[in-house]
This record gives sequence, C-alpha cells and structure tokens, in this order.
Amino acid sequence: MAEAKADRIAKNSRKVNQEMLDAILLDIEEGAPRKHAAESHGIHESTFHNLIRQGLVDMLAEQNTLEYRLVVSLRNIEKAKIKSCVTKIEKGKYGHKGCEWILEQVYWRYFGGSAQARELIADMEELRNQLKEAGNGDAKSSGKEQATKE
Repeated sequence: MAEAKADRIAKNSRKVNQEMLDAILLDIEEGAPRKHAAESHGIHESTFHNLIRQGLVDMLAEQNTLEYRLVVSLRNIEKAKIKSCVTKIEKGKYGHKGCEWILEQVYWRYFGGSAQARELIADMEELRNQLKEAGNGDAKSSGKEQATKE
C-alpha cells in the first residue's frame, strides 16, 4: 500500500462489531487460519482483508477505529506466536523442529531461507509497476497530443 487514502476501504462492514472481531481473534489465536476464522463468523475473506487494509490506513492516520484495533490485535497475536517459537528453539538443545518449521513456513517473509531474495523480488516488481504506470501516463498524454495535431 503506497499511501494512505482518506476514504474508507471497508465500506460494507456495517455488520461487523467488536464482539464478532473478538471471537475471530480468539479463533486465530487458537490456531485457525484467518480465512476460516472470519468465515465461521459470517464474514467473507475479502471483507476481512478489507478490514485489515482499512486498519493499516487508520494506523497511519492515527485514528483509533475498530479496524485499527483489529490490526493491533492481529499483530500482538503474531508477535506472541513468534516469541513462543523462538523461545522453544532457544531452549531446546538441538532446536525445536516444529517451531523452526512454523517460522520458516508461516512467517516465511521474515524467517525463510530466501527471505532477502523474496524481498528483493517484491521491490523489483513494485518498481516495474511504477515504471509501467509512468509509461502509461506518458503514452496517454502523447496520444492525446497526436490526436489534437491531426
């Protein structure tokens, strides 16, 4: 997400309330995937994703909204899971293979063997998209100039 938008992303979230989000967060904390936790409480996966996106926007705008609190809670749950895994790995004489797998597979962006390469690929893809957008803007403006000349 490049910049925060003033308008609301999660527009159709009228049916979502704090109690529902608390139940979803509890399911996620107990190990359920986000998609299953949201859908089991009557929220479509895309709506849940939009709530999270709106929470990130609200976080940048420093607005204490329902979506903002959702994002903070999700981050706290993930932080606790990561801390637990790291602690088990550090305490184990030979590590803790289950926790190592969780960190490498679930949080692969941060702990996977190719995390740096993936980050570089994502940065390159973002630059490509920016160049395409800039190129399309130039092509559109030159096309308009040619049409006015004729």
